[in-house]
Amino acid sequence: MIKYFFNAFQKRFFNKSFLPKFNPVKIRKILLLRSNTIGDMITFLPVAQYLKKKLPDSIITMAGTNTGIAVARHSKFIDNFLTIDFDILNSNTLKLHRFLAHLFGKKYDLVILSTADYNFKEMKYLTNTYTVSPEQENSGCFSYSVMPPADKSEIVRNLSIVENLFNNHYDDLYPEIYPLKKYDIDDLDEPYVVFHVGGKRLTRILPLDIQITSISKLVKTFGKKYKFILTGHGKIEDEIIGKITDDVKGVVSFSSKLDLEQLIYVLWNSSAVISNDTGIAHLAGALNKPQVVIWGPGDIKKWCPVNRNKQEIIYKSVDCSPCYLYQCDSMKCMNWIKPEDIVNALNNIL
Repeated sequence: MIKYFFNAFQKRFFNKSFLPKFNPVKIRKILLLRSNTIGDMITFLPVAQYLKKKLPDSIITMAGTNTGIAVARHSKFIDNFLTIDFDILNSNTLKLHRFLAHLFGKKYDLVILSTADYNFKEMKYLTNTYTVSPEQENSGCFSYSVMPPADKSEIVRNLSIVENLFNNHYDDLYPEIYPLKKYDIDDLDEPYVVFHVGGKRLTRILPLDIQITSISKLVKTFGKKYKFILTGHGKIEDEIIGKITDDVKGVVSFSSKLDLEQLIYVLWNSSAVISNDTGIAHLAGALNKPQVVIWGPGDIKKWCPVNRNKQEIIYKSVDCSPCYLYQCDSMKCMNWIKPEDIVNALNNIL
């Protein structure tokens, strides 16, 4: 820890570099840093896949939030995991530098920050490590900086970081996850379709009346061959599921019954997945399941899930999209979606 603080002091006041010229051949221990949510982690996983392909003997550690790490554990390209409470680190300078001293002691050869974590500039104090950040101007903070293309998907943007660093491009890199184990869960004994009712923001949740009508039509159209399972978690999504089950018969509620690992297994075991623009859409894509994504106001070019299987995106282009509002009076991007759109989309992928 003393050596870390001494080197950090010199970096802070003298901007002194302790590193020789970057040599990919000597890279073995790698730390990837990705904060935030399910979808954010899914879009960062191809970076680990790239590195394992480029450096097959490397040992890759993924650092992130509890939720992000729970997702990353389902990737076969990551060796170790480190859970971080970013709120505490950002609010407590002493704990932040203790954490950085811990990383300093691990002697990582390379640290790569995702597009969402470019402002975690304290990583510059890891003076024994090559740090790579997706920002426009280095300003002496990091060993290398890359400006990802603004008009591309988040996956392409994250991959551009390592592609620029190693001056090498690989085709066919996609998010890939797998269930960690099989679960014995009731109601999974026959073919079923998962309908995830919720989303991170209210503006990205299909209005309740459209959901009720849509699920009713889905049951009438496909109910003889497929069971419909409703998933969701938390007060708002539980209330939505409760109102749907009151109006629609023949559906199964998994309201707040599954943890993340169980949910991933349920998605993997399904015949298809229907969801709003939310983390579950990215999970289904990474599991390579046939899926219908009901897209609202989000940036479809940047955040649309990648899926190598059959995929239908229901999207109504409106003049105010994309937006990142949590509340909206009109929600025309969602209200213009018809139940028939969802029925037809599911028919196309089954």
